[in-house]
Amino acid sequence: MSRIAARMTWGLVGVLILVLVLLVLSAGITVWIARPVAAAICPGCFGFEHLQGQIYVQHGMSDKDKSKATHLLIDAENRIKDFYGSVKYKPRVLVCATARCIRRLGGGGADMGSIGPYVMLLSLQSVNVIDVSRLLALVDIQGRMGVRHVLVGSVPAWFEEGVAVLVSDDPQFIASPRGNRDRCLADPSDQLPVQISDWNSETQEDSSLYASAACRVYHWMLARGGSFAVARLLEEIANGESFNKAYNER
Repeated sequence: MSRIAARMTWGLVGVLILVLVLLVLSAGITVWIARPVAAAICPGCFGFEHLQGQIYVQHGMSDKDKSKATHLLIDAENRIKDFYGSVKYKPRVLVCATARCIRRLGGGGADMGSIGPYVMLLSLQSVNVIDVSRLLALVDIQGRMGVRHVLVGSVPAWFEEGVAVLVSDDPQFIASPRGNRDRCLADPSDQLPVQISDWNSETQEDSSLYASAACRVYHWMLARGGSFAVARLLEEIANGESFNKAYNER
């Protein structure tokens, strides 16, 4: 291993250990976090092999599945680029092809997940480009505002999830662009869950909240000239501004 590679590896180790400690100290920690962090630090220790860039795949994965993983992530990144103009945060991605691989990481029945802007876990068994781009959009949001603001919930859950729907162009929750028509598929309610725990609970009962959140963010963006307003808001949050002030500025 070259000196540069060694410094990069140990730099990632330090960052991920710090993130793990912060997450363990935060409320609502789940027990499966430690394994994906450990796997991100040492992919080979958990049966992953390097594919390209920050992508690691289950050892022995077929060429067909490797190609699928690559194209899914490229297409998801392109949706981020279409929205912001660039991708600022690329997490280390661990891609599983089997349920056993997911279980080994402690993922249980989850098809995908992330730990801040640093680690993404994907299962090729059931994810698609919309799922991956929505998750990558959330990762990008968290990276732009910073881990500290993620931990204290500086940005409401509905805003993050609304942006993720818009980035992914999920047809379940937002209409495709067509001329000047309104893309909303639901009322842009101002009574949406702020805390992520409430969001997760309520969306299990009513998935239309995603459409409402996307509509609310969509109208807010239109009033401020487009998607660059999201990037500006997240930058202001990272610099210490409150969400309410950044959100209500024109």
